[in-house]
Amino acid sequence: MASSSRRQPGKPNRKIDVDVSKLMKHYDVELVHDDSLREFYVKFQGPIGGPYEGGIWKIHVLISEEYPSKAPKIKFVNKIYHPNIGIRGNVCVNVMNEGWRQSNEVTHIFDYFIPELLKNPNPDDPLNGGAATLLLADKAAYEQRVK
Repeated sequence: MASSSRRQPGKPNRKIDVDVSKLMKHYDVELVHDDSLREFYVKFQGPIGGPYEGGIWKIHVLISEEYPSKAPKIKFVNKIYHPNIGIRGNVCVNVMNEGWRQSNEVTHIFDYFIPELLKNPNPDDPLNGGAATLLLADKAAYEQRVK
């Protein structure tokens, strides 16, 4: 009998335990609840080689019962100016969900997804129309505003 990736609510999810433990080895992680690895904050440094280099952000992560089939929800807590990140810190759902694979780990969000998003914004699918418009009209002015 093939095992199913669907779990019954309330049952432990070993993948969450393993993935969040890996994340804690490489990033500054602050749990929201001492008894749960499903909700936490991560301190994230902007990727080298772009306008976000040198920046430090606090990112809220919420892992649902459907993990790893469904990507965790992420939200920037402190202010960031980016076409695909809303003024309240929410990240474009399409960007996150299209790139997510069940084989991914939480570390992929911080090692690959967010750095790629910050290095290569997509002004054609904006949550922040002002940032998208400025990026398309004047990339130098956009990068200056980011810094």
